[in-house]
Amino acid sequence: MDVGPADRFHGILFTEKEGFNSLWNAVHLQERFDIAIASTKGMTVTAFRELVDELVGQNPELRVFTLTDFDTTGVQIAHWVSASGDRYTFENNIEVERIGVTFEQAQDLHEAGLSEPGKFTVDEGRMAMTLGRVGCSPAEINFLAHEKLRVELNALTSEELVALVEDALSDLGNLPIYGAAQD
Repeated sequence: MDVGPADRFHGILFTEKEGFNSLWNAVHLQERFDIAIASTKGMTVTAFRELVDELVGQNPELRVFTLTDFDTTGVQIAHWVSASGDRYTFENNIEVERIGVTFEQAQDLHEAGLSEPGKFTVDEGRMAMTLGRVGCSPAEINFLAHEKLRVELNALTSEELVALVEDALSDLGNLPIYGAAQD
């Protein structure tokens, strides 16, 4: 029987914010979906990138999920989880699944009145260029840099956030859903 990180997790859930661990513990997220959970207070650190690179190198099927605000910082954080740059060059191809807040979710939440003004100190044109470099579409750039809007994870209720994450993780392995009826 193999043991160790490469044979222990089906995925990694990376959250840009700390403070969700009590919620994840309450719903037994790690146990139910066999995932590792990581978080930072903002941009990803090199140590996290190295860890993800090493784990994917050992298990190319490992899935990496990001959970960030849909704002200028959140889209950059989601990008740098897997993109090589000056601080770190990945040895492996890291495929990241952004599960929230996505642009589509941000649009829906904006329509529901749950967006807020974006906050950044650089001019609109410079921010638009930065967002383009990290892979944002013209519509995303318009929302973030020109309309200056943002949607935070905190716009979702705990129940909505858990449902969003559970839906994204639902096809990991063949573990039973905690509390679900057993055959």
